[in-house]
Amino acid sequence: MVDLIEHKIIGTITNVNCPEGSVISPDGTRLYVVTQCGAGQDPVFVIDTTTDTVLTHIPGLAVGLTLAISPDGGKLYVGRGGFTTRDSASSRVVTVKDQLSVITTADNRIVETLQMTVRALAFTSDGKHLLVGSDKAIKIISTATYAVVNTIPLGTSPTGIAITKDNKAYVWLPEENRLFLLGLGGLLGP
Repeated sequence: MVDLIEHKIIGTITNVNCPEGSVISPDGTRLYVVTQCGAGQDPVFVIDTTTDTVLTHIPGLAVGLTLAISPDGGKLYVGRGGFTTRDSASSRVVTVKDQLSVITTADNRIVETLQMTVRALAFTSDGKHLLVGSDKAIKIISTATYAVVNTIPLGTSPTGIAITKDNKAYVWLPEENRLFLLGLGGLLGP
């Protein structure tokens, strides 16, 4: 932890291995940290922000790359990179593809998994849609049905998305060294 006024480290949270990204719950009480240490065992750590201690971890989310929490705090979306692992029963090598996992924060249970590459995540202000920066596209997902309602093709892959309250999206394309503005009116679907 860093004191932003004094510009100094004021504390360290232990027992969190290989963090890749984090997000704070809308009420500020929980910090979720996605990890990537390998061997298919990377959990999402859940940290109490009042005590700065690990409350629990959510297993089965290898390889964690990025995450976002819904505006109401009810669901956590985790972008996961593909990896290979060895099946414990057959000892065969198994390939796990890139995916987006949806977790309910009330019980830390995975409720949906979508096969897609995830490089960036951002919610519309009403929480009805999630924008996913994917391979050379932005996919707009309905958070009610988990269906892709629109795809916006791009020349390169976005790695950052930020959405204003009036649904304008700023999209970062690092390969082009370009930040652009995208109006979402008419793209969100029903």
